[in-house]
Amino acid sequence: MNCDGDYMKKIYFLIALVIIYFVSVGYSAFETNLLVDNVGVVVRPEKIVRVTNVDSPVAANGAIISDTDFNVDNINGNIVLPNSNSTVTYMVTVTNIGNTDVGILNASVSGNGVDNILEAIIDSNDYEVGDKLCNTNNVCNGGISKSFRVTIKYKNGASIINGDINFIVEFNFQSFNTITYEGNVIGEVINGGNKVINLSNAPDDIDITGNCENCSYSKPNVILNNVTGNITITEKIVTPVSTIAYVMIENIYNNSVVSEDSTCENSLLPDDSDDQNLRYVGSNPCNYIYFNNTNWRIVGIFNVNGEKLIKIVNPTSYSSNTAFHNKNKKNFENWPLSSLAEALNSTFYQQLVTNGYGDLIKSVNWNVGSTTNNTVTPKAFYDAEVAKKGPSVANVGLLNVSDILYATSGPTNGDRTSACLNVNVYATSGTNKWSSSGCISSNAIVNDWLYSGNNEWTIDASEGNAKVYRMQNNAVPALNSITSTTTYTRTVVYLKENIKVDSGNGSSSLPYRISLIQ
Repeated sequence: MNCDGDYMKKIYFLIALVIIYFVSVGYSAFETNLLVDNVGVVVRPEKIVRVTNVDSPVAANGAIISDTDFNVDNINGNIVLPNSNSTVTYMVTVTNIGNTDVGILNASVSGNGVDNILEAIIDSNDYEVGDKLCNTNNVCNGGISKSFRVTIKYKNGASIINGDINFIVEFNFQSFNTITYEGNVIGEVINGGNKVINLSNAPDDIDITGNCENCSYSKPNVILNNVTGNITITEKIVTPVSTIAYVMIENIYNNSVVSEDSTCENSLLPDDSDDQNLRYVGSNPCNYIYFNNTNWRIVGIFNVNGEKLIKIVNPTSYSSNTAFHNKNKKNFENWPLSSLAEALNSTFYQQLVTNGYGDLIKSVNWNVGSTTNNTVTPKAFYDAEVAKKGPSVANVGLLNVSDILYATSGPTNGDRTSACLNVNVYATSGTNKWSSSGCISSNAIVNDWLYSGNNEWTIDASEGNAKVYRMQNNAVPALNSITSTTTYTRTVVYLKENIKVDSGNGSSSLPYRISLIQ
């Protein structure tokens, strides 16, 4: 007896079995996360699932089945479809040999090497395309098998093929991407697939991040198209401070360089009021903004009835030689009722609307109070202004006295606070005078971009006294008769809180260009 020969035959037989096994599962099995300890090489997920059987063919409406076969990701064979309604149906079984959930994105079919003649329809009663391939116990990997019927038929309007049709149906196996909302996984979508997620409790606006083609949100549905990566959905934070305000605060107030234009300064500073408004100061700050088809300038960011709003001014005159009020001197101190207010909020405002800027403007009750005299600090002017508001809202207004006073950065070689903010603006004698402290030089407020050098109306009205403060051409604010027509006027508006910067850096050559956040 040849024991050695028998032993070697057994060895050869075992080797053959191993080879047959690996051939049956395919070389690609080495490339995936197989259910074998210490094997974890990540590869294409479509390789861990494969067609493992095709049987139970059913021919209908004259169809003939000649032969059928299958491969890793397809079924193929020879059939005859003599009529437009002829069909052939197969029961296909696929097996997931890995530990990753996989589904079928689509099934494509060609006949005699030609596409767009036949179509392959997977019976949705057996399996819904785009879902995971799971067994009846809802186990979706680890060697599970899933069977479903596939029907081959002509596409609507396709020409009939006479004789044999060599067909191949290819299954596009894909893994799944997660959909996360506010840190929680709320669903999955097959790679390359589409999905609609209902978020009935979500806010009006959300952010969608991840590899997704033209994905959108139409409350309550998140519409995901051609997803090729994990999707993260987060609530978009809507803050009472506008986006442009944050740009200024982060990049200017924190002393970061915003403008590359050396002719302007990045100078946004808080005032000393209780509201801690942020104001542009200096001789030429980087505060240019494109508005009404020209360059306006940003006064600052102000607390207006609990909201943080941007206040902007047209640096050129609306009209010179304009009376504040010319209608029998009644209600003149209430800004929306004065003749100047009526003109600005009708004729001028309609021009803004016509030019496409009306939707950016916030209608507010304007601060119209005034001090009893001008021998007070800038903060006293501001406190008096906010103490009284116009009786109704208006779209367009004027500068306050405090706007012009606070816009100075102080003497070039001096301190702004000690020279300007802590000193009474004007006194007929003594040292409590800006000119004595260095804030006024040659009848001009020094380093103050808002001071125009003209006799200019402000919105600060002396109630019951038929007078309104104007900034004089000698840099002193003083009450003036409302019927005076030798006065300069600059228009002012507040911008809505939901605006964003589309471009620009605040310089005169590249002003901020803005639009509403939709």
